[in-house]
Amino acid sequence: MGHLPHEFGPRFLFDSAMIKAICEEWSQQGTYLSDLIIPFPSDEWGHLSVTYARHGGSSVPVDLILLPGGRGLEGADLLSYPFLCHELGHNVLFKHDHVFGPRFRPALEEYARSLQRRAIADRGSARQRAQSNVNELRRLWGPSADHNNWSHEIAVDVIALWTCGPAYLATLQDILEAEGLDPYQIGKSHPPYEVRSKALLFASDKLGWAYYTDGIRRQMDAWRNSERGRGRGRTNTYLANASLDLTRECVDASLFACETLGLPRCTPAFIEEIGDRIHDGGMPGFGSELLVTAWLRQNRLDGDAYEAWEREVKESLCALVTL
Repeated sequence: MGHLPHEFGPRFLFDSAMIKAICEEWSQQGTYLSDLIIPFPSDEWGHLSVTYARHGGSSVPVDLILLPGGRGLEGADLLSYPFLCHELGHNVLFKHDHVFGPRFRPALEEYARSLQRRAIADRGSARQRAQSNVNELRRLWGPSADHNNWSHEIAVDVIALWTCGPAYLATLQDILEAEGLDPYQIGKSHPPYEVRSKALLFASDKLGWAYYTDGIRRQMDAWRNSERGRGRGRTNTYLANASLDLTRECVDASLFACETLGLPRCTPAFIEEIGDRIHDGGMPGFGSELLVTAWLRQNRLDGDAYEAWEREVKESLCALVTL
């Protein structure tokens, strides 16, 4: 990716307006995001910080939000756009990570030390194995500047839930239901989907969205009853790192960050207000209002009717945008 976007068609205008609207919502309480955040077509959602050289030798930092679906406006799937809040969550924590990392790190260290205390009587290879497990735990969970760790991914999931409410739960549920997904796969940059699911259940209970988690709970039950869930996927390595206590601590630190930063919280009253607007035939604006509206519309309309509504609202909003 060696250049900035060079096509400024309807999709670029739409995505730019969405990013701007959400950034303005989030900054009302003084939360700082990057000055220059640009949408960029990609195969999957992502956040990328780059530096571009300008003529004369100077450079400018640019943050790219990677969005799937191609360059055409028809590729903008509004039901997946709560992931935009997930990616912007990375941006806001890059700028304000003092509110999350220092809050979570002591809990991680205390948990790691508790594992070390349990292994204090071990000898030889058993002791080495226990220390290796603790080192791996710190590597996977430890907050780092590049956000390639489990704790930051859970934090931005919680930010998306805080700002989008059940619309984000529905978006992630679509991913969880994908055929062939391994919910217990351990990677460095993202926690296993079962861990992410548990984190969202904890956060939903605290935020009042437990009513909307039945689909995720059913999916987790299906995983547990699968061949992977009965043993092949839930290995000792997985169980050693997928701590419920640590997941709860991470959620608590994430909610603390949301509150400290003054991020706008999606509430039942906000959803009810949007529902009334839909009933009156109102057109949503860019930002979280559009994300929640799309989720409500999809729940109330059949497939063809929803697609017609989505196409109309994207074209209408896009027509209002100017560079």
